[in-house]
Amino acid sequence: MKLIDHETIKGLVSPTRAFELVKDNFIRKDKWILPPKTSIKHKSSDFFNVMPCMMPSEGFAGVKMIFRRTGRVPTLTSKIIIFDYKTGDALALLDGDYITVLRTGAVAALAAETFAVKNFSRIGLFGPGNTAYATFDVLTSRRKVSSVNPPRLKCDFCVTKIKRKNSSRNFAPSRT
Repeated sequence: MKLIDHETIKGLVSPTRAFELVKDNFIRKDKWILPPKTSIKHKSSDFFNVMPCMMPSEGFAGVKMIFRRTGRVPTLTSKIIIFDYKTGDALALLDGDYITVLRTGAVAALAAETFAVKNFSRIGLFGPGNTAYATFDVLTSRRKVSSVNPPRLKCDFCVTKIKRKNSSRNFAPSRT
């Protein structure tokens, strides 16, 4: 079984590719078996979620497990196990943290592009830290950012810096 760590996964899937995969998988998901997740919760806000999937047409099955523990940094951690559909052999154990955040950001970007007015030039991002960052990364991988923190929102695609809990991420575009 292959072990695929966070940095390897980060190098394999770009924000643009994540968007393409999410869009394609929404179209094809009726061919797969995706039961509701199972969630085990404790008295606190801690939980353990299990999300299985069978993809017979692709030859794979898998399960994603997410654990949330209050006080842990980061609070959430996840792993994904991929199986060969025909043999049941475990093929790979993947760090699921980057995949989870990037997929969530790609879904948000797909929703924005699907439901926004045609040729939108402004968008507000709200969400817990990494999800907003991933959404930003996916959107800016697909659109040219013409201004960051503009004094007046008159640009092709404007980005305003977001602050959360007295910290802010520099949203200066790396792809212009």
